[in-house]
Amino acid sequence: MNKVWTEKRLKCRRHERGSPKEAQKVSGGCGKPKTSVLPVIWLCSLCLWAVPCLLHAALRVPLTVKNESSVRRILEPVTTGLPLPQEADVTDVSILRVTDAQGTPVPAQFTVISRWHGTPDDSSKPIKWVLLDFQADVEADKKAVYYLERLENPSSAQTPLSVSEDAEKILVNTGAARFEISKNYFNLFDYVWAAQGSQSSSYRLVLASKGMGGIVLTDGFGREYRTLFEPPEQLAVERVGPLTAVVRVRGVFKSADNAYFAPSICRTQEYPKFCQPYPKSYFYYECRMVFYKGKDYVRVFLTLENNGANGRTNPEQYYAPNQSVLFDSVYMVIQPSLGSPSKVVTEEETAYLQQNDLLQIRQDWHENLTDSYPDTLEPRFVAGPFFELTKNGQIISEGQRHSGWVEWTDGRSQVTVAIRHFWQNFPKSLVLGKGSLKIGLWPEGGYYPYTEEARRQGLFLFDAGRHKTYEMLLSFSAASAEGQGKWLSNMLEHPLMALAPAAWFAETRALGMMAPAGFHVQDPVMDEAIQRFERLQLAMVLKEESDNGWTLFNIKTQDPAHWEFTLQNRFFNWMNFGDLLWSGQSPCNLHYDWTYAMLLHYIRTGRSEFLQAGTQMAKYRYDVGQYHGERTADNGNHKWLNHFQFYESSGHADPNLAYYPSRVAAPSHTWNGGLLLYYLLTGDPRAAQAAQENGLAALNYYGEGGIKDAGKPGCPSDEIRAEGWSILNLLNLYRVFGDEKYLRVAKNVAVNRLLYRESQVRPGCWGAEASSGAMQQQIAPFACVPGGCGSCANTQWNTMYAYVTEPLVQLAAETQDIALNSLLVRMADFLRTRLLFGGDFNGAGQYRPVQSLYLWVQEDPDGTVRNVRGEISKNFFWPDVFAYVYHITGRKEYLDWARKTFKDAVFYYAQTGSQYLDPHVRSSVSFIDGQFPSSHTKVHGWIGRTNQVYLYTEWCMRETR
Repeated sequence: MNKVWTEKRLKCRRHERGSPKEAQKVSGGCGKPKTSVLPVIWLCSLCLWAVPCLLHAALRVPLTVKNESSVRRILEPVTTGLPLPQEADVTDVSILRVTDAQGTPVPAQFTVISRWHGTPDDSSKPIKWVLLDFQADVEADKKAVYYLERLENPSSAQTPLSVSEDAEKILVNTGAARFEISKNYFNLFDYVWAAQGSQSSSYRLVLASKGMGGIVLTDGFGREYRTLFEPPEQLAVERVGPLTAVVRVRGVFKSADNAYFAPSICRTQEYPKFCQPYPKSYFYYECRMVFYKGKDYVRVFLTLENNGANGRTNPEQYYAPNQSVLFDSVYMVIQPSLGSPSKVVTEEETAYLQQNDLLQIRQDWHENLTDSYPDTLEPRFVAGPFFELTKNGQIISEGQRHSGWVEWTDGRSQVTVAIRHFWQNFPKSLVLGKGSLKIGLWPEGGYYPYTEEARRQGLFLFDAGRHKTYEMLLSFSAASAEGQGKWLSNMLEHPLMALAPAAWFAETRALGMMAPAGFHVQDPVMDEAIQRFERLQLAMVLKEESDNGWTLFNIKTQDPAHWEFTLQNRFFNWMNFGDLLWSGQSPCNLHYDWTYAMLLHYIRTGRSEFLQAGTQMAKYRYDVGQYHGERTADNGNHKWLNHFQFYESSGHADPNLAYYPSRVAAPSHTWNGGLLLYYLLTGDPRAAQAAQENGLAALNYYGEGGIKDAGKPGCPSDEIRAEGWSILNLLNLYRVFGDEKYLRVAKNVAVNRLLYRESQVRPGCWGAEASSGAMQQQIAPFACVPGGCGSCANTQWNTMYAYVTEPLVQLAAETQDIALNSLLVRMADFLRTRLLFGGDFNGAGQYRPVQSLYLWVQEDPDGTVRNVRGEISKNFFWPDVFAYVYHITGRKEYLDWARKTFKDAVFYYAQTGSQYLDPHVRSSVSFIDGQFPSSHTKVHGWIGRTNQVYLYTEWCMRETR
């Protein structure tokens, strides 16, 4: 493997995390296997904590920038996060630079977003993740390579973009345009002037909106609420550097007669225990504007926030209202300074406007009121989406999916708008003419949910606790700029990212233990299993890798539709887009963290299809999938629900869906790894915000003063996944933001809940609840053997066991806590000697794969007496436990078990359990397979997130070999 990022080949060394006196010395290879386990940590030259020997002066990381479009990209902004190894000891970005392939320095901006074992602002700690901003040149459908390098001496500071402010306004000058932002209200910009020529100091006024425009929300009674009528509650320059500047504005909606839309409440007569911290309204807008050096365009992230209470999930219904809101329309309005006549250009049509002409582009979805489905929409994608382009009410063009960009010019100046995921987030509109450009985020004539009642009402329901963000680019030119719209659209739909080699991510260990895709091992059977595992990931997004051709993408659009997913309309619209469907063709809220899986495999493979899927999912997850907002109950009951994500069967506030009304999840169904990885890769602060909200939720449960304060030992229920996923969420936050409280509480949960319950039941086992009706039914005809914490010590749910494996492995690897390492050894022993069965052949040469029962019962470990079948698919959780225990003990039998469970999981995961079968049979490689009807998202969610510790082990061994 070409290790171009160092002058010397990266080597492994042992790294003692425990007491040096207790650490066993290792020379050469792994040496003699240890027989005693802890406190000694077994480490070898291929170890889990292998440290790259990075010479300070030798840091040179190749960054591949891939252009997925047919348009040449010249000096286009690139924003990408990149990890740095702790051993490089880079504490200050002034010693970093970016060069092109010829070694010529390229202007770049560096922002620290994470440090090793410290907060991002702790300059004494090495940088873990740095956000790079630079501008790249890439030919159409080609790649370009740039390099991140370490300098021997700090570079001189570069001049930042010109950003100034006074009591009334903020001024941003990019060189190509000047933007004026009012502090008295929000209308995007009061004025925009564009430079007349690339070297000109002369500017032309292109937009004049002082006291006009802004966001206009119209309620069901026709009353308008505007962002013009109230000063922003927050307005700040978030960051500024030599290449980019970011301004954030946040405020509420107010009518001309001084009424606020969705006013907040606190201890009213009807809700005496309920209070919100919002001074005027719980319904907000937030706008982030990103400016780029030398560019006349601005990237806008516009979010509408309903921070109200759900009021429908226990216990909120007892103290809080349901604060969903209804409205007729929401538009963002700007006032270009264009003369008449003017020309409007889209990819689909060109039209000419006189002074009083009005052009409208509307993207929507056809209705179907005659089929048997409850939705009022046409279920088939092939007949669903449509757009109409009308001039003065007359259709001049129509089609299925509008490109979402428009150029408007009078020959002297031009305003261009491009909106990301325009048609997917229907309904949408663009209205041009009579001095204004209106972006219809929720245009009149639409409604939600898609029920007969909502259709008659003709209003949008915006569910409580949810947000919605739209990303767009707006360009202001002092001349006609043909082709600008398509170029901006390509920037949105195919953003340039600078990706380091997958091996770099693995060797920095900034994401913990992960392995690059594409490596091989000597054993032909294990190599087949590893390559098949990689195909299982690729098949999610690549039709050619899928045995039956179905992927995450074409399941939404292909005609005829798959029989399980006939309601293709439910994959789209502003509420659903980015989520996946599962049981009952209802949204799954990306359970088991599909966002993380997609972005992880983007890093591992470099395939942009994973990034495309992960981006759509991340934007959904941090907006619609998260229960946003702050609220309190006087008795503390708000801590049960605040800041979690919505449940896997949340229903999206749609009575047509199988699960209604919307339900907030608990710790057992909240994941933040994908949010944080998206933040690290893109710098998107909304992803970080949602992930931190999940951290607050976990602290409300298990932190000091929490409803289940884990500061002292106590018994959790047998639903230990709640503790497990909370540990992982807190650990993820610690790894990114370095706040010790996250790590402290995560460890408290592990030690004072999971380890404590295990100590009360049996080694390596937590037992099922004796009072559980499901357990009592499934244990029959056997009796419960009473254990501590109200358990049956002769039982274990394999699902709960599976869901705590990753959190415990990751926490133990991070802390090298002796008690947690010992627990994992006991878990591995319980798995191989108790929970798992199979791995044997019968007299006919047929093979029974390794597997486990949904409820393990000591007296009937393979289910023969109870006549129940094993589950092979849970095997995906076991290899990481065995691989980790192999690392801390050096005992090869654990590595053998890691390989055995991995192989059987990959080869046979969709086969029927408890049967002997032809050992050469293989489960299909596809997102859709017959074994898991209505649960594909669950099983493939497991597959996508697991086995990186095991694969990292094989990769290290392969490297050493």
